[in-house]
Amino acid sequence: MFRFACGMGSARWIDFGPFWRQFDVSFEPSWFVIVGAVVGTLGIGFVVFVGVWLVASMIEGWRSRPVPQLDNPVLEGATRDLAGAVELLRRGEDQPRADALLGSARGKIARCRHRLSRDELRALTTAWNLVALATRAGA
Repeated sequence: MFRFACGMGSARWIDFGPFWRQFDVSFEPSWFVIVGAVVGTLGIGFVVFVGVWLVASMIEGWRSRPVPQLDNPVLEGATRDLAGAVELLRRGEDQPRADALLGSARGKIARCRHRLSRDELRALTTAWNLVALATRAGA
């Protein structure tokens, strides 16, 4: 037993019975190449699958994100109009109403754009990106 544990002897002296002798396969380097190729292909396929799934779920999460609402009274409810338009576009209902809401929001934002902070402008950019995604999804 000591010789086997230290690697000084052959494992053939351990006899597990005639049934197990039929599975005695010598592993040559070609077997390791084949097994490595199969395991590597499966591993790469799994990584690609998980990556595609993560990207798809992130895109879907971004598309279903609510429109940021700003409490600035100067905007006169422009973000509420944008949220309503995005909801109509996502459902694919009442395209003329969505266009009217977008036009109203665009006019309200244009009137007060110079009085908004950078954070508010950034939130409006995010809102318009969501409008663009909803428009492309509805088209």
